Amino acid sequence: MTEQQKLTSAEIASIWTAYMNDTMSKCVLGYFLKDVEDAEIRSIIKQAYDLASTHIEKLTSIFQEEQIPLPTGFTSEDVDMNAPRLYMDWIHA
Repeated sequence: MTEQQKLTSAEIASIWTAYMNDTMSKCVLGYFLKDVEDAEIRSIIKQAYDLASTHIEKLTSIFQEEQIPLPTGFTSEDVDMNAPRLYMDWIHA
């Protein structure tokens, strides 16, 4: 049986960056989901939110398998869910 190769520094940097991006996306998209009214827009934002969540789970597994400390990432503490609305849904004429 052959020993599994360790990740290179470039690969570690890539998964670290992906983890940071996905945790930030999840925070931003969660904020958007709070106020979105249009059903079509909501479904797209929800799909993106779910995709970011899935990526975070997969990336977390990679970090654990490789015994690399998990980055702190962005959390709900980084978002003020009570902040005023930042955008308006598109109004169909």
